[in-house]
Order: sequence, then structure tokens, then C-alpha cells
Amino acid sequence: MNNAIKVAIIALLAIGALQWFRVSAPLNTAQTANPPTSVPPTKVYYLSERDAKGLSIIANAMALAAPLKAAATAYLASHDELATSNAQVGFPKPESYTNRFIRSAGITASGDILVILNKSSGFEGASITLRPEENQHAMLIEWSCFSTNIKGLESVMQCPYRPAD
Repeated sequence: MNNAIKVAIIALLAIGALQWFRVSAPLNTAQTANPPTSVPPTKVYYLSERDAKGLSIIANAMALAAPLKAAATAYLASHDELATSNAQVGFPKPESYTNRFIRSAGITASGDILVILNKSSGFEGASITLRPEENQHAMLIEWSCFSTNIKGLESVMQCPYRPAD
């Protein structure tokens, strides 16, 4: 395995370690039952575990989402409800929270975090959704991850492909 792939996998694992946060109150899971509907239909992309550039771009997207996850978790802990916008957690609007490969990153009305990639990423319009899920036994929030248009994420991180309805 070449070094770029190893670095990308290590970055993905490090980001995954940020997925556990302690909260003081149970989450109302009824608010997160349905996937977000704000992602326009797009083609399906395929990510190979040997695609160092693609893995790096996905790691970049997850790294951009990490502060949003932390802020959303802190908001839940202090307000006993999910944040429903970037503004509620002190972040710029989704279209302004971007970088070279990310078109937007934001908290949806259902409390999910939605990251949409741009044309220069090679995954134009593709999205990754991070969903807060309660672990009542441990009083933790676990962030699940899925994509409706990137196949192959599940081979490098716990982020399955779920075809759009």
C-alpha cells in the first residue's frame, strides 16, 4: 500500500475517533429518523481504496465536518435539543463554510450535518451525511455516516452507500 493511501486511512481513522461525545440529556431520535432532502439528485461516484486523491478529499470533507460535529454535540448538551442550523452553533452559513473541495457544509433542519463536494473535488454534487444517534445506555451521541451517491466509502470508513429513494 503506498504512503498516500496509508496517510488517508490514518486521517479517516483519526476523524472517526472524534465521533464519540458525552451528552447530559437523551436525544429525541424522532427528529433524525429521515434522511435529509436538501441534496439534489446527482450521479453515483465510485471510490476505490487505492484512489489516494479521492481518499484525501473524503478525509478533507470529514475534517471540515469535525468542528461542526463538536459544536452540534455541545449545543445538544447545553440546550437538550439538536441544533438546526450553522448559525445556532456559531458557524457561517453552509455556503460560506467551504474549502477547495467542499461546496458547503452545514447543519440541516433535522440536525444532520450535510457536506456537499464541489466540481474540483472530482465528486461534483456528491454528499456525505453525518447523523447524530443516541446511545442511551452510555449517554453518548454516536455520529453515523452515509452517502447516497458515493459508493466505496464503506471500504475505508464506516460510511455506507445508501441509494436515494
